[in-house]
Amino acid sequence: MVFVTLGQTPRNDVLPELFEIIGKIPSYKEIGLLDEADNIEKSKPSESEDFLVTRLRDGSEVRLSRKWVENELKKISRKGGTTVLLCTDDIDIDGYILPSKILKCFVSILKPKKLGVVVPEPSQIEMVKTKWKNLVKNLKITSYSPYTHVLSDLSVLKDRDLVILDCIGYTLRDEKFVKKHTKGIVVSARRLLGNFLRSIL
Repeated sequence: MVFVTLGQTPRNDVLPELFEIIGKIPSYKEIGLLDEADNIEKSKPSESEDFLVTRLRDGSEVRLSRKWVENELKKISRKGGTTVLLCTDDIDIDGYILPSKILKCFVSILKPKKLGVVVPEPSQIEMVKTKWKNLVKNLKITSYSPYTHVLSDLSVLKDRDLVILDCIGYTLRDEKFVKKHTKGIVVSARRLLGNFLRSIL
Protein backbone atom coordinates (compact mmCIF):
# COMPACT_ATOMS: atom_id res chain seq x y z
CA MET A 1 0.00 0.00 0.00
CA VAL A 2 1.22 3.48 -0.88
CA PHE A 3 0.13 6.64 0.91
CA VAL A 4 0.64 9.85 -1.06
CA THR A 5 0.65 13.13 0.83
CA LEU A 6 0.73 16.60 -0.69
CA GLY A 7 3.26 17.61 1.95
CA GLN A 8 6.35 15.94 3.36
CA THR A 9 6.82 12.47 4.75
CA PRO A 10 6.60 10.92 7.23
CA ARG A 11 3.03 11.93 8.06
CA ASN A 12 3.33 11.01 11.73
CA ASP A 13 0.35 13.26 12.42
CA VAL A 14 -1.89 11.09 10.22
CA LEU A 15 -0.82 7.48 9.75
CA PRO A 16 -0.58 6.25 13.37
CA GLU A 17 -4.18 7.32 14.09
CA LEU A 18 -5.34 6.08 10.68
CA PHE A 19 -3.87 2.66 11.48
CA GLU A 20 -5.68 2.68 14.83
CA ILE A 21 -8.95 3.15 12.95
CA ILE A 22 -8.03 0.40 10.48
CA GLY A 23 -7.13 -1.92 13.34
CA LYS A 24 -3.72 -2.97 12.01
CA ILE A 25 -0.58 -1.65 10.36
CA PRO A 26 -0.36 -2.77 6.73
CA SER A 27 2.83 -3.03 4.73
CA TYR A 28 3.17 0.44 3.26
CA LYS A 29 5.37 3.22 1.96
CA GLU A 30 4.90 6.99 1.85
CA ILE A 31 5.42 9.49 -0.94
CA GLY A 32 5.36 13.24 -0.34
CA LEU A 33 5.01 15.77 -3.14
CA LEU A 34 7.17 18.20 -1.15
CA ASP A 35 9.86 15.70 -0.12
CA GLU A 36 12.09 17.36 -2.70
CA ALA A 37 12.94 20.76 -1.24
CA ASP A 38 12.74 22.48 -4.65
CA ASN A 39 9.05 21.59 -4.90
CA ILE A 40 8.12 23.84 -1.98
CA GLU A 41 8.90 26.88 -4.12
CA LYS A 42 7.51 25.37 -7.33
CA SER A 43 4.19 24.52 -5.69
CA LYS A 44 3.35 28.01 -4.41
CA PRO A 45 0.00 29.26 -5.75
CA SER A 46 -0.57 32.65 -7.29
CA GLU A 47 -2.92 35.06 -5.49
CA SER A 48 -5.81 34.30 -7.85
CA GLU A 49 -5.30 30.53 -7.91
CA ASP A 50 -7.16 27.77 -6.05
CA PHE A 51 -4.94 26.27 -3.40
CA LEU A 52 -4.72 23.27 -1.09
CA VAL A 53 -3.28 23.12 2.41
CA THR A 54 -0.82 20.57 3.75
CA ARG A 55 1.82 20.03 6.41
CA LEU A 56 5.60 20.06 6.28
CA ARG A 57 7.79 17.70 8.27
CA ASP A 58 8.34 20.35 10.96
CA GLY A 59 4.60 20.72 11.48
CA SER A 60 4.16 24.03 9.69
CA GLU A 61 1.29 24.63 7.28
CA VAL A 62 1.83 25.48 3.61
CA ARG A 63 -0.38 26.33 0.63
CA LEU A 64 0.03 24.56 -2.69
CA SER A 65 -1.23 25.35 -6.16
CA ARG A 66 -4.14 23.00 -6.85
CA LYS A 67 -3.13 22.72 -10.50
CA TRP A 68 0.48 21.90 -9.58
CA VAL A 69 -0.69 19.17 -7.21
CA GLU A 70 -2.88 17.56 -9.86
CA ASN A 71 -0.02 17.54 -12.37
CA GLU A 72 2.42 16.02 -9.86
CA LEU A 73 -0.01 13.27 -8.82
CA LYS A 74 -0.36 12.18 -12.43
CA LYS A 75 3.42 11.59 -12.57
CA ILE A 76 3.44 9.09 -9.71
CA SER A 77 3.61 5.44 -10.74
CA ARG A 78 0.82 3.38 -9.19
CA LYS A 79 2.14 -0.09 -10.02
CA GLY A 80 2.81 -0.92 -6.38
CA GLY A 81 -0.75 -1.90 -5.50
CA THR A 82 -3.31 0.18 -3.65
CA THR A 83 -2.47 3.88 -3.67
CA VAL A 84 -4.24 6.14 -1.18
CA LEU A 85 -4.30 9.91 -1.57
CA LEU A 86 -4.09 11.70 1.78
CA CYS A 87 -6.14 14.66 0.56
CA THR A 88 -9.89 15.28 0.34
CA ASP A 89 -9.91 17.61 -2.64
CA ASP A 90 -11.99 16.70 -5.70
CA ILE A 91 -8.92 16.04 -7.82
CA ASP A 92 -9.68 14.70 -11.30
CA ILE A 93 -7.32 11.72 -11.33
CA ASP A 94 -7.56 7.96 -11.75
CA GLY A 95 -5.74 5.14 -9.96
CA TYR A 96 -6.02 6.44 -6.39
CA ILE A 97 -8.35 5.75 -3.51
CA LEU A 98 -9.79 9.23 -3.16
CA PRO A 99 -11.18 10.33 0.23
CA SER A 100 -13.36 12.91 -1.54
CA LYS A 101 -15.39 10.11 -3.13
CA ILE A 102 -15.78 8.34 0.22
CA LEU A 103 -17.00 11.58 1.84
CA LYS A 104 -19.51 12.22 -0.93
CA CYS A 105 -20.88 8.67 -0.78
CA PHE A 106 -21.28 8.96 3.00
CA VAL A 107 -23.21 12.22 2.69
CA SER A 108 -25.31 10.87 -0.18
CA ILE A 109 -26.37 7.90 1.94
CA LEU A 110 -27.21 9.94 5.05
CA LYS A 111 -28.97 12.66 3.05
CA PRO A 112 -28.72 15.38 5.73
CA LYS A 113 -31.13 18.29 5.35
CA LYS A 114 -28.52 20.64 6.79
CA LEU A 115 -24.85 19.94 6.08
CA GLY A 116 -21.91 21.67 7.72
CA VAL A 117 -18.39 21.47 6.33
CA VAL A 118 -15.15 22.53 8.01
CA VAL A 119 -12.04 23.35 5.97
CA PRO A 120 -8.57 24.53 7.04
CA GLU A 121 -8.57 28.05 5.54
CA PRO A 122 -11.33 30.69 5.14
CA SER A 123 -10.23 31.42 1.57
CA GLN A 124 -10.94 27.80 0.61
CA ILE A 125 -14.65 28.13 1.34
CA GLU A 126 -15.76 29.26 -2.11
CA MET A 127 -13.76 26.48 -3.78
CA VAL A 128 -15.25 23.84 -1.48
CA LYS A 129 -18.81 25.05 -2.11
CA THR A 130 -18.51 23.70 -5.63
CA LYS A 131 -17.74 20.26 -4.21
CA TRP A 132 -20.78 20.06 -1.94
CA LYS A 133 -23.51 22.30 -3.35
CA ASN A 134 -24.99 19.61 -5.63
CA LEU A 135 -25.46 17.17 -2.74
CA VAL A 136 -27.40 19.38 -0.34
CA LYS A 137 -29.46 22.56 -0.58
CA ASN A 138 -28.74 23.80 2.93
CA LEU A 139 -24.98 24.11 3.29
CA LYS A 140 -22.78 26.07 5.68
CA ILE A 141 -18.98 26.07 5.52
CA THR A 142 -16.55 27.44 8.07
CA SER A 143 -12.85 27.06 8.79
CA TYR A 144 -10.61 25.61 11.47
CA SER A 145 -7.00 24.70 10.74
CA PRO A 146 -5.89 21.29 12.00
CA TYR A 147 -2.29 22.52 11.78
CA THR A 148 -2.33 26.02 13.27
CA HIS A 149 -5.64 25.67 15.20
CA VAL A 150 -6.76 29.07 13.95
CA LEU A 151 -10.54 28.99 13.74
CA SER A 152 -13.43 31.03 12.40
CA ASP A 153 -16.96 31.08 13.82
CA LEU A 154 -17.91 27.46 14.54
CA SER A 155 -21.28 28.52 15.97
CA VAL A 156 -22.67 28.46 12.41
CA LEU A 157 -22.63 24.67 12.77
CA LYS A 158 -25.01 24.54 15.72
CA ASP A 159 -28.11 23.64 13.68
CA ARG A 160 -26.41 21.18 11.31
CA ASP A 161 -27.57 17.55 11.04
CA LEU A 162 -24.14 16.43 9.87
CA VAL A 163 -20.72 18.10 9.93
CA ILE A 164 -17.86 16.87 7.73
CA LEU A 165 -14.27 17.76 8.62
CA ASP A 166 -13.01 18.09 5.07
CA CYS A 167 -9.26 17.51 5.40
CA ILE A 168 -7.18 14.44 6.27
CA GLY A 169 -5.29 16.59 8.78
CA TYR A 170 -8.25 16.62 11.19
CA THR A 171 -7.78 14.22 14.09
CA LEU A 172 -10.32 12.30 16.16
CA ARG A 173 -9.65 14.92 18.85
CA ASP A 174 -10.71 17.60 16.36
CA GLU A 175 -13.99 15.70 15.92
CA LYS A 176 -14.64 16.02 19.66
CA PHE A 177 -13.72 19.71 19.63
CA VAL A 178 -16.10 20.55 16.76
CA LYS A 179 -18.82 18.40 18.34
CA LYS A 180 -19.00 20.95 21.18
CA HIS A 181 -20.35 23.47 18.66
CA THR A 182 -23.16 21.39 17.13
CA LYS A 183 -25.93 18.97 17.99
CA GLY A 184 -25.35 17.09 14.74
CA ILE A 185 -23.11 14.17 13.83
CA VAL A 186 -19.45 15.14 13.34
CA VAL A 187 -17.25 12.93 11.17
CA SER A 188 -13.69 13.48 9.99
CA ALA A 189 -12.36 12.47 6.60
CA ARG A 190 -9.69 10.49 8.46
CA ARG A 191 -12.28 8.33 10.23
CA LEU A 192 -14.20 7.64 7.03
CA LEU A 193 -11.03 6.78 5.10
CA GLY A 194 -9.83 4.49 7.90
CA ASN A 195 -13.15 2.63 8.03
CA PHE A 196 -13.09 2.19 4.25
CA LEU A 197 -9.54 0.83 4.26
CA ARG A 198 -10.37 -1.53 7.13
CA SER A 199 -13.05 -3.11 4.94
CA ILE A 200 -10.61 -3.91 2.12
CA LEU A 201 -7.51 -4.96 4.08
